[in-house]
Amino acid sequence: MRWSMLPILLLLASPAAAAEGPASQEAWDGVALGYENGLWGYGYAQGLTVQIPFGPEVGRHWGARLRGQYTLDGVTAGSRTFRAGVEVFGRGPVVAGILRVYGGGGLYLGVWAAGDTDKRPLLTGGGHYGIEAAVSRRVAFTFEVGGQGPTFEGEGIGASAMAGTAVYLGRLSP
Repeated sequence: MRWSMLPILLLLASPAAAAEGPASQEAWDGVALGYENGLWGYGYAQGLTVQIPFGPEVGRHWGARLRGQYTLDGVTAGSRTFRAGVEVFGRGPVVAGILRVYGGGGLYLGVWAAGDTDKRPLLTGGGHYGIEAAVSRRVAFTFEVGGQGPTFEGEGIGASAMAGTAVYLGRLSP
């Protein structure tokens, strides 16, 4: 990075910049529905998410995310699994109306497996860090990396790199 970019980065990170732009803090505070896909352990996953903030004030930065995910395992040919999870997340302010960082983690449970039906489901944990980038006032692209344990014996364990979309339905009323 060049030193000439430092003043621009400081300006973008300022509190004044956080309130400006198309994706205001209020627009990204409420309940969000999302779709995600990418690498999950040794396989490819796609899923749906619901983000639920912890109220109108605390929920600006803290909430729960429900996740349902379908995975095609790249190691065991033909193995398909479904997992469900609940996570707690923390997130920063919207910066320059276009970006917000977040992170979190929680528990995942293997719910169903096809192909290798004798694999038993497991309860495991995992976590992630991510960035949201504004597409419009209430829509963001999400990019996150993380890791998790197996939700079925030998499956789903490892690193994750997911991308998706979150649609914010609006701020919770005080």
